[in-house]
Amino acid sequence: MKVLMVEPGKVPYETDLANDLKPMQKAVGGTIECVYPYTEPVGLVCNDEGKLLGLPLNRAVFNDNGQLVDIISGNFFIVGLEDEDFTDLPEHLMQKYMEQFRQPEKFINLDGKIVALKMPVEEPQPIEPRRIFVDMDGTLAKFNPIAEIEDLYEQGYFASLEPQQNVVDAVNLLNQDPRFEIYILSSVLDSKYALQEKNQWLDAHLPQIDAAHRLFPAYGETKQTVIPNGLQPTDTLLDDYSLNLHAWCPPGQAIKLMNGINGNNGTWQGARVYHTDAPELLAAEISEHALSQEMAQDAAIQEAALQPPEVLMG
Repeated sequence: MKVLMVEPGKVPYETDLANDLKPMQKAVGGTIECVYPYTEPVGLVCNDEGKLLGLPLNRAVFNDNGQLVDIISGNFFIVGLEDEDFTDLPEHLMQKYMEQFRQPEKFINLDGKIVALKMPVEEPQPIEPRRIFVDMDGTLAKFNPIAEIEDLYEQGYFASLEPQQNVVDAVNLLNQDPRFEIYILSSVLDSKYALQEKNQWLDAHLPQIDAAHRLFPAYGETKQTVIPNGLQPTDTLLDDYSLNLHAWCPPGQAIKLMNGINGNNGTWQGARVYHTDAPELLAAEISEHALSQEMAQDAAIQEAALQPPEVLMG
């Protein structure tokens, strides 16, 4: 049955409670008592030994003249009544008593008289999802060694890259997590094929990432220049190329994807994850870093010792 639960110091909330003795006793923390202080067909169910047990004072009960007649100790709930049986609390009464008990109360003795003071309620603030920006070449896609730089301009090069499947699956898991907003962030050559083929690759392997969340700065352009509303301290970059990571931090956070062919020069001393880890582990590790604003960024803040140029596009 639907009831309104009222706990000390908290905003009331609607909940489902079985119409049975044990769950009702559990809800109030002991033996129950039902009182009928209101003219509507409702009952107030509380712990009948709440005051004796020293349970925290919860809410005051007032008579029709606005006089305080009792103080309920411990949890209580408001339930509907029908032919003297408990039933669902009707919606209009749910709203009425939710508003009546909305503010927690504090009780003071003022000149020998108990006074109930309404306490301010802090409205919960919506939590903005953390943004995670994910590189493609060498991160989502396996790097395909080339003989000459011109090979990167050949039709089919980017479209045919093999996915780093554990990383792709991890990004898919993160994309389903409401705590995160996932962007693809990948540089593109001035090739007539690169942009089109990267979108084709994403359509095939990560179709859940829509066009608005695919960012393609020009090769040689700093990645953060295309970030919507600018780079924030809580923005996380997952990339395999240290130069990109150092450019990101500060103010952002960064994680290096170890793909088996990078990390030989040791220029990145910050957070890292490994492409061989299972998708669930990868997603958990990336989540932990992305949710932390206190990540150690000493390596990111220090001046980067630039490693030799890599052919990894980012």
